[in-house]
Amino acid sequence: MRKAAIIKYLIDKDIYEKQHDALIEEIVYNFSLIRKSKTEIKRSGLMVNGSKDGLFKVKNPAISVYNDALKNISLLVSKMGLTPQDLIKLKLQNKLQDDFKF
Repeated sequence: MRKAAIIKYLIDKDIYEKQHDALIEEIVYNFSLIRKSKTEIKRSGLMVNGSKDGLFKVKNPAISVYNDALKNISLLVSKMGLTPQDLIKLKLQNKLQDDFKF
């Protein structure tokens, strides 16, 4: 997700304030953590070796990173007065922009 897309969405909703920029940066950062952790979970699976010899498995630490980033995003968007539905709309708009990029 790009900072410019979030700012445009907030401007369109007539709720953008310059003070939101720090929160927007954190949202963008947490979205990057989500993307990276999803990639890691797909690559390594839900369980990973808990020891060098592989005798026991533990939950992939990327799952905790994913969950924490998701909670952070929810908190940050609520601080800006957005709802979870706004976040979904914003994510879909951003996805459409990425899909049609030439």
